[in-house]
Amino acid sequence: MLPYAVKLFKQWTFFADPAKVNPFNPKGKPVAAYKNVVSGSFSYKKNPISILVSNGKTIRPYACHYWLKEDGKNVPESVLWYNKDGTYGISQVAFDWELPDRENILWAIGGAGLKEGDANKERFTGTYSDVWRKTSHIVVGFDGFGLFTAVAVSYMNGRDIKKLVNKLGLTHAILLDGGHVTAWNVDGVKYNTKQAQYYGIYLGG
Repeated sequence: MLPYAVKLFKQWTFFADPAKVNPFNPKGKPVAAYKNVVSGSFSYKKNPISILVSNGKTIRPYACHYWLKEDGKNVPESVLWYNKDGTYGISQVAFDWELPDRENILWAIGGAGLKEGDANKERFTGTYSDVWRKTSHIVVGFDGFGLFTAVAVSYMNGRDIKKLVNKLGLTHAILLDGGHVTAWNVDGVKYNTKQAQYYGIYLGG
């Protein structure tokens, strides 16, 4: 029964029905206040700062580094999205309205891309490279069966996280914020549940 938790390669991994996933802004409430929730993507000054679409509604329209420019264009981020018809993918965009078939998107979650070269394109380098430091993280994506997958990564750097994603066989994956905000409360498995959150992902159930 979804969602459910299992340890794979020593990391808690949560599987969910993507049609029931709902990213949202908890507005400072801790993960303990919710059932089947993991912490979400980047937030600052009590607001989400990566693209966030919930039940078709835009919560945050801008990418994390949209205000930076590259060749005259706003810097994008990797956005994991799921359509009402069950199709899904990852797109590098600076604004939610640039997502393909935006009017049919059920939810979208922005973060750092895990493909080769994504960090440079999305400016998760230099001053902003701390997202790759060795700490706890949440990774979200899809497995080979089309299930939404959230991986609670314990103390890995970006390079090791990319290796883990390959071991897990994820076809799509993005990195979310890490460190002290990382938390989860899914299928009876709990971690750091008292931490205030401003970007959460509900896994259904």
